[in-house]
Amino acid sequence: MANENVEVVHIRYRCDFFRQRPKAPIQCSFVATTADIADWSTVPKKAASDLRNFQRPEMPEHVEEISEFFEKFEDNSSPSAIVLGFRGTVKTLNEKAEPFDINTLKSGEFVAGYIEIPSIQLPTMNSIEEKRAALRQLVKLIPATVGTKGQT
Repeated sequence: MANENVEVVHIRYRCDFFRQRPKAPIQCSFVATTADIADWSTVPKKAASDLRNFQRPEMPEHVEEISEFFEKFEDNSSPSAIVLGFRGTVKTLNEKAEPFDINTLKSGEFVAGYIEIPSIQLPTMNSIEEKRAALRQLVKLIPATVGTKGQT
């Protein structure tokens, strides 16, 4: 049986926090690999029961155009900026890596700092027993308030 345990780790990214307008939401700009994003996020698909905010379906013509864009010229690149919203708790830190309350950010102000995003790390699992053990550990990581609407 595997010695490793399921754990939550916080992945830290260098970022810039800003607010465009006085009542606008705080924005945070950072760079992450697609592998990192896949580890700690999901994008709802059109097939999901909630048809709002879904990832658009793949269009073969669009894929062909993009492929051609990269194949024809080695100089072509894509910054691939995406917008993410966080449902869970992320830690925000200032430039000295100290806790930073982003709600104090004023309109037009930019603050350099860090964002820490929780990610679940799973051990390598080869047997059904290891998978069951990991599932038991995952269930323990779910906050006690899930499913207790209206209770504190």
